Amino acid sequence: KVRPEQHGAILNQDSIRRETRQHDRSVATQERAHAEQRLAAQQQRGLTDVRIAYYRVLYVQQQIRALEDLKGIAQKAVDIAKQLLAAEEVAKTDLLQAEVEKQQAELQLANAQYALQSAWSQLSAVVGQQIPIQPLAGDFFAPTEMFEFEQTLACFCAQSPDVLAAT
Repeated sequence: KVRPEQHGAILNQDSIRRETRQHDRSVATQERAHAEQRLAAQQQRGLTDVRIAYYRVLYVQQQIRALEDLKGIAQKAVDIAKQLLAAEEVAKTDLLQAEVEKQQAELQLANAQYALQSAWSQLSAVVGQQIPIQPLAGDFFAPTEMFEFEQTLACFCAQSPDVLAAT
């Protein structure tokens, strides 16, 4: 035998179940959105790590070029100092100074070559595969585009996965 107050309880239970399902869907939607934002943030961090490693390699590459030029100049200075010493126009200390500077250039070049190997190892680790050492395209010292601070900040706040996840 069904009593009239039971009908209200049944309708009330259906309403509560419906609200609970809606709430569960809302929570699931929010959790999914947060997961997507965390994934996007992780992808941005990964891309940033690759860019940093790339620019490290590019920097050391250009540093090596400059040091090779410096080593060549130092070698020419030694050769000229030898000629001037033979002509008795300079003291032996001038030749020794030129040789010291050449050795310093050679040492800096050797250190830069080790740094290049290290930078390539870091780039390979970030990318997740072994990359053979090779010249990279690009110019580390090329002028870059200037950004308007307020516009860049607004874009960052609107698009950054980390900022979006925090809000």
